[in-house]
Parts: sequence; C-alpha cells; structure tokens
Amino acid sequence: MNATDITAVDFTRYRVLCIPSRSGQVGGGITQAELNALNMRRVDVETYLNSSGGSLMAFTLTGLTNPYGWLPIALTAIAATASHVDPTEDLRVLLPGVTSADISHSEYHTQFTGPSGYSGLKVLAVANPSGNPVMLGSDVARVSAGPTCTISPSSSIVAVVGDSLDLVVRAADPLGRALTIDGSLPDHVVATPSLPTRGPGTG
Repeated sequence: MNATDITAVDFTRYRVLCIPSRSGQVGGGITQAELNALNMRRVDVETYLNSSGGSLMAFTLTGLTNPYGWLPIALTAIAATASHVDPTEDLRVLLPGVTSADISHSEYHTQFTGPSGYSGLKVLAVANPSGNPVMLGSDVARVSAGPTCTISPSSSIVAVVGDSLDLVVRAADPLGRALTIDGSLPDHVVATPSLPTRGPGTG
C-alpha cells in the first residue's frame, strides 16, 4: 500500500497488520510518507487492536521520524544492534520452553527505551548485556496510553472551613488490572487535611 491507500483502508478487512522495516533496509519497506499516513490513523489502529480482534506485527523503524506514532503513546527507541537476547517470563508464558538460543540471531536493530508501560505492551525479550527491550508484545490485543487513575467522588464537593474529606483513589494498569498506590490496597483512601481557616488571600 502507498500513503494514499493507508489513509483510506479499512483495517478490519485484515486479520493482521504488518509494518515492515523502513525503506532502504529492505525491499518494499515503509517510507516516511507511508508512516506519516499510518500515524494519522492512530485512533483507528487502537480501535482495530482493542475492539476489532486485530493483530499487528512491526519491524524496526528507527531512522524514520516518529516511527511508532501509530501507538497511543509513541515508543522511544535507539538504533542499537544486539545478537544475544534473553526471553522474559512474559514470553515464556506465550512460548513455554523458549530459550535465548531460540530467539538470538544476527541481528536485532532496535532497542526500546520507553515510555513507561510501553503503550500497554509487555517486554518479551531484552538485549544482553544492555537489558533494553528488543521485543514487545502481548497475547491480549490491547494497547493503551498507560495507567489510569480514578478518584471518587468525582463530582464537585461543597465544603466548609474545618471539613476533612476522604477520597477513594483507584489505579489500574493498561490492561485494567488494579495497581497498588504507595504500597496500599488498590482502593486507596486518601484523607485530606482540614481546609484552612479564613485568612489573608482566602477570600
């Protein structure tokens, strides 16, 4: 597909989206214009993965501008090669018995550096010895902008001087799993201090 095709294609017609390495690295690789068009479809890609049962495979895109801009929060990466990589426990869940020898080769071209949470993707393999992720993915078709936090009550509260308020904070990771807050239980009650008494600058 060229850039024009990408702007209009219905992703749900396909079971897998494959994003090749950049043009110049491989024949038929993705160009900057094509990547720009794909990045403009970020919301459609997210919907395709999270709601339409689609899958996606992407290869190294370093050397292009905003190479992973089609994710909710673009991944950051460096162009760094690696020949020896180690599987993580998350990869062993997907591929029981997988070893370093199974996935090491000459060579990986990209090492990921962020953001925290990797847009909802799990780290499946890391470079040795740097420890940087070289493979991201998940068996759950869900990408996300990152952890979420909700506060209850969410409506406006009218309080008077001297009142104390209890707010319940719930945090979840990109897959909706509860997160602890400062080592506390997932539903964390925050007691706010008493409101200040009236004084200079308080109205």
